[in-house]
Amino acid sequence: MDKKKYIEKRSFMVAVTFLFLIVMFFLYINISNFVFHKAGAELAMKTGGSMKNILEYSQKDEQIDLQLLKTLIKNNDFYLPMLNLTVYDSDKNILMKEGKSLSLKKTVLDDNFCDDLIHSNISITDGNKKIRVYEVYFSIFGENPGTPIANIVISFNLDQFSDLFSGKQFLMLSIFLLTLLILIFLVMIILGLQQQLFQSEEKITQLNTRDDITGLLTREAFMEKFRNEIVRISQTGGQLSVITADLDNFMSVCDKAGHDFGNHILKTVAKIFQTNLRVFDIIGRFGSDEIIAVMIGTTAQECLEIAEKCRIAIKETEFYFNDKKIPVSMSFGISSTSNLEQKTTEQIKHDLLFDSLGALAQSKQEGKNCCILK
Repeated sequence: MDKKKYIEKRSFMVAVTFLFLIVMFFLYINISNFVFHKAGAELAMKTGGSMKNILEYSQKDEQIDLQLLKTLIKNNDFYLPMLNLTVYDSDKNILMKEGKSLSLKKTVLDDNFCDDLIHSNISITDGNKKIRVYEVYFSIFGENPGTPIANIVISFNLDQFSDLFSGKQFLMLSIFLLTLLILIFLVMIILGLQQQLFQSEEKITQLNTRDDITGLLTREAFMEKFRNEIVRISQTGGQLSVITADLDNFMSVCDKAGHDFGNHILKTVAKIFQTNLRVFDIIGRFGSDEIIAVMIGTTAQECLEIAEKCRIAIKETEFYFNDKKIPVSMSFGISSTSNLEQKTTEQIKHDLLFDSLGALAQSKQEGKNCCILK
């Protein structure tokens, strides 16, 4: 997985999580409101049903016991805060009225019939203020089931009930927040595992494209980047220069001092190349002791100057084995592009490599430890 795809997947997961949290929040709001209104309706019906049973049981001579009703109201024996109670006789005359006058504008939001009770969800407008009300309507019957002896309308104040309901709302909010924290924790774990996976894939990629000893590009990885650069300059223009370098008498040094010491030399030389070349230049290990580099946008003369700096730095670096100084030097061959528009990609690649290797062979023939430009 490359870094761009990793960032895209990570951003997608964060976006999905954020969207999920928004959905969860709206679900919480809707469920909370639904539970609130459902609880209000159930309590209003329960209160009305209980009052209906008490009044029917206590009636005398086909008359409703208004004194008992006043006692019930006075004792505030309700599940919900009462806003208004009105008692009508069979001719719709008012027998009793308690609570706040409801002469304001009423809007019926919902109307239901259940267990001989009619309950309505009502909004009452008082100027700019709106009051949410549950209104319960029921009839009290005597011995004659066809004609009620009284009709009772009770209005319950849901705005006051919301204070009573706030404890349950707090519980629901706590559950929601706990779920949110668990979700965030799980997302953090997933993102952490995803990052570890990305880092592991990067390490595997580096193992496949980087030399174990020097940390430079492997031959295959170098050739791929080299080919891509040639294609680029063939299309857009530009110049490339190639350095091919080989350590002098490296095998005899390894035979005398051992391969671990040889690896130490290779690591040091690789660092010298990385120090003197730019970060966007391409450097690879081409053979056992051969290093090749492509300098982008560099003329032949500029490349020769950089190669000379590397040669001097390697020559001046002191290597010791068993307290004995081991002389180390390197030979360089340099080539550069020309007339790119008249050549194919493969021809450019072949000419650059062939010319730099030819220059390297010439530097070996001329006594080693020198830079030759082809």
